Amino acid sequence: MTADRKNIAAKSSTPLLHERDGVTRIWKRYRRWDQVAVKRKKVLHKWSRVEKYLSSAGAALTTGASQVGDWGWAAALLGGVFLGAAPMIRKTFLGPDQVSARTRSRVMVELLKREFYLFRSSVRPYDEGSDEDLFQKFLKNTVEITDSVEDLRSLYAVEISDKQEMPLKLDREGYIEKRLNGQCSYFRSKAKTHAEDGNRLTFIVYAFGSIAALIGFLSGSFGGVSVAVDSSGARNKFAAFVSGGLSAWAAVFTTAAATVAGHNAQTKHHEVSAMYSETAQTLEDLSLQLRDTAKTGTEEWSDFVLNCEAEISQENAKWSSMNGKSKNM
Repeated sequence: MTADRKNIAAKSSTPLLHERDGVTRIWKRYRRWDQVAVKRKKVLHKWSRVEKYLSSAGAALTTGASQVGDWGWAAALLGGVFLGAAPMIRKTFLGPDQVSARTRSRVMVELLKREFYLFRSSVRPYDEGSDEDLFQKFLKNTVEITDSVEDLRSLYAVEISDKQEMPLKLDREGYIEKRLNGQCSYFRSKAKTHAEDGNRLTFIVYAFGSIAALIGFLSGSFGGVSVAVDSSGARNKFAAFVSGGLSAWAAVFTTAAATVAGHNAQTKHHEVSAMYSETAQTLEDLSLQLRDTAKTGTEEWSDFVLNCEAEISQENAKWSSMNGKSKNM
């Protein structure tokens, strides 16, 4: 952070940074950074799918090249191109820098969001002082958060904030409805999605593996039959196809099963689903334990909000740690 930016909070006389206009500007910063994080996620997912499709198609084409007659050379050539392109895509678009940009931008956005809700709920450290002093403290804290990703500002520069409405000052009902219930719904939705994705990938792995095993069984069985019944021409042709041509596809389905299994292991769908479900239940428990005496401005209310934000921050830290090992969550 430059010296000028460090002193922003001290310039309380700056007309463009008074409390009302300033909060709106910070909200727009948050929404622009959120667009950065969303786009990074979409880009990673897109290229991850392309890489996996190319790997699977390349394996299928190179294996099936011997089965398509005169066009076998074209299938083999195209399959080789696909297999060669897949690692180049991973290195170019799915490398550590790209994954880090996605992870860091999302973590920073969640920190900004947390700070905004602390400020709007008037809890520590925004529970004492004039409106202008509280805003300057809020501004200083948010500037420090965004400065942690200075190297990503080129991504920020091309985004615009969306039209999501900025929440006004939050009382007890407002915080519970907009922040707590909203986060619980989000976590439950994500838990359901990850569980379904994990189940679907597991089924595909078993299906491909079973097909490969069946092809292997048929190849072995009809290989012996083709030798034993040499007098049956029609049966021999079928047996030759199963033991020869069809058997080559066992490698395709085995490769496909291994690719999907690796993707499932990387994304950790079931582990992420359990994490989201646990966080949603913990937040719900905190809400149920909140007493009627915990009104806005009381110490009990401040503790409640801080505990909720701490739980959400802990979930974000877990996600960040897991995402360091996974590129598709």
